[in-house]
Amino acid sequence: MLTKNAEASAQYEALLTPAVESVSAINAKTIEIKFNKPMKESTLVNSGATDTLNSTNVVIDEVGTASVVTDASVLASLSADGKTLTLTAAGAEYFKGQYTILVKKEVESAKDEALTAYSSVLTVNDTVRPSVVGVSYTDSTTAVIKFSEQLQGPGSVTFARADGVAFTGAAPSASLDADGNIEVNLSGINAADVDKDITVTIVGAVDYVGNLVSPNPVTATVKLSTADQVAPTVSTVTALANNKLEVKFSEQLNGNPTVVVPGATVTGYIKDSTDPTKYIVSLDTRLTGLQNVTVSGFSDKSLNAGSSTVKIVNFSVDTVDPTVAATRVEKINGVEHLIVTFNESVSPVNAKAIAGTVVKDFVTSSASITTSSLNFSLYNPVNGMSNSVKLDITALTAGAYTVTLPTGVVQDLNGRDSVSKQVSFTRDSNTDATKPEIDTTVDASELAPLVASNGITVTGSNKLTVSFDKKLDGASATNAANYRIEGAVVTSAVLTSNTTSAATVELTLDNNVSVTGLRNVTISGVKADNGVVMNDYHTTEYLTENVKPTFTAKLTAANAITLTFSENVINVIGTTGEAADDFVVKVDGVDVTTFAASPMVVSENGTDGGKTYTITFDRNLTSDEYAKAITVTAANGLDVEDQNRNALTFTSVNVSK
Repeated sequence: MLTKNAEASAQYEALLTPAVESVSAINAKTIEIKFNKPMKESTLVNSGATDTLNSTNVVIDEVGTASVVTDASVLASLSADGKTLTLTAAGAEYFKGQYTILVKKEVESAKDEALTAYSSVLTVNDTVRPSVVGVSYTDSTTAVIKFSEQLQGPGSVTFARADGVAFTGAAPSASLDADGNIEVNLSGINAADVDKDITVTIVGAVDYVGNLVSPNPVTATVKLSTADQVAPTVSTVTALANNKLEVKFSEQLNGNPTVVVPGATVTGYIKDSTDPTKYIVSLDTRLTGLQNVTVSGFSDKSLNAGSSTVKIVNFSVDTVDPTVAATRVEKINGVEHLIVTFNESVSPVNAKAIAGTVVKDFVTSSASITTSSLNFSLYNPVNGMSNSVKLDITALTAGAYTVTLPTGVVQDLNGRDSVSKQVSFTRDSNTDATKPEIDTTVDASELAPLVASNGITVTGSNKLTVSFDKKLDGASATNAANYRIEGAVVTSAVLTSNTTSAATVELTLDNNVSVTGLRNVTISGVKADNGVVMNDYHTTEYLTENVKPTFTAKLTAANAITLTFSENVINVIGTTGEAADDFVVKVDGVDVTTFAASPMVVSENGTDGGKTYTITFDRNLTSDEYAKAITVTAANGLDVEDQNRNALTFTSVNVSK
């Protein structure tokens, strides 16, 4: 049977005139051209030390202000089956904007047939952030932190042993390799650090259009180790429908597996939202009976490759039509929708007329609405599936409706039409559905490295102001959880103004931003005064390290106290030997400069911008004074700050002896 299906498929493919099936952007560096049959590589790729695009037969032209890509330099590779041409912009070039893609008739199939010439306009707008997809090892001392796409810059890369122990010798080093991944050199580490997990922290790595790595900072773990890694295995393969499979693995994978089912083509993979070891696989053909399902091309998070596995799966025949279980009207973002729930997972069908009557002010009239992709969709799908659909009933006037949901208004996962059903509901009215938006005009004049025109004004090392274009719902606007900044904690959100046409929210950050640099910001869940929630807003902002300095105090001489700060600080010394105006030294709670007998003269000494300073007295402590508790407290003139202007704040510090 399998042989016959393969033969039939091959015979069908042989009859096709060679043609381009699709052109799509994978990311800002890569586009793919798919063909309907195997193509001759020499008509698409110029072979050499580096294979490049045959730019005579395949032409890429920029439209308008699109980023320039040199056709002849584009790297090119044809897939093993000859049906997918992958094009990668070379060097620092990347795709952004619109491009005319012309594939000429001089391109030939593997059997020397001329291609039907193809031309289309491709829009490339890569907003997907690069992410770490795994760690592999090219040899025993070189780890490669692999990303979902090529990086333009690695950002800041730091290393620490995961157990908190300092490196015995040199730390690893990092660089960007030719494939745009981060390569970690472990060859220089000390023997004491071998077989220890090393945490690599990456901050501010970006792809070629400036999308920051997700999350940011991101961490990965590497190790100089000879230990074997356990490869993932296929646990189960189950038919969810005649065109849908569930594939479960023994552990999380690094990416989608490759699933092959005779007589069908995989059209998509969805990782299960609750069990990351499961994948939902969609097929383009509804199958029946026993089928051999081959699962291959999968690896775990450490890039340990699993073995190709064949599972026998029974695609049973579905004989039950979906039926309506319940209906209700629900406002979604202020817009009334008819929610229809069925007894099984379904898919909405377009161009179905839902007709009936409406009663308003005791007058009965006919009414109808037709489903389309604009007004009819799944309701709260999980893994792309749901038992419920939602119909936007904005087009219907207010009144009490009795309508018939026609046969086939939805289909189940096996393509069976739903049963006709008469339902009743009441249409009221929509509320103002205008969503609040970020006002990006208010910070247009911000200077680099701050991010201008993103609606966020940086007012201090731990203060940001977010501007909106309309009046907000106070509860959601002041919910700190609605403002997320990677690597920072928003401790409070205060609504500082709230008028009909504008609102501002002041965010306070915890003093835990330890690294200066760009951070991703997400604002979501904020509602307008009308109750309509905003679209999620994503941007970046430049944050400055805001951890406040601290210090310890130790009596290092009979007339001197040494202050050791957690970092370099300024404003401790104005004039060498000046009277102390930052700190007050107390013995048994009494300021030493106010002693009734033999008061002291106190001076601050050191080099401004350092970590260590000395407070000196003009005489030695007496033995009685030494025996008492000595403290350093803040003076009224305290203005000590770190290099980022984070102020020293403290009440009292005990002096150790």
